[in-house]
Amino acid sequence: MSSTNKTSLGLNMWEASDKPVRQDFVNDNVIIDEKITKLNSDLNNTNIALDSKQTLRITNLGTGNPVSQISFGYFFNGGKIYINVYIDSVLYGQIQPVP
Repeated sequence: MSSTNKTSLGLNMWEASDKPVRQDFVNDNVIIDEKITKLNSDLNNTNIALDSKQTLRITNLGTGNPVSQISFGYFFNGGKIYINVYIDSVLYGQIQPVP
């Protein structure tokens, strides 16, 4: 018998007098699977949003002429955000998360 008490996710919280059946566990697993699938989808969408490049132009303050172009490329890997730094379209270095 399914518990009348539920967690915020809708999972069963049985009382000592409850008699869980297999279907109760199957239903809980479906809820967990749906939440994890949505979380993975959200993370992938975040990855796509971060997989972009931003560019700054550095100019000579005296003349106003462009001196260099600095670009930052963002990407997501293993739950961490990395930033590639480009100067005049050449990879200069990478900013990595601290372990």
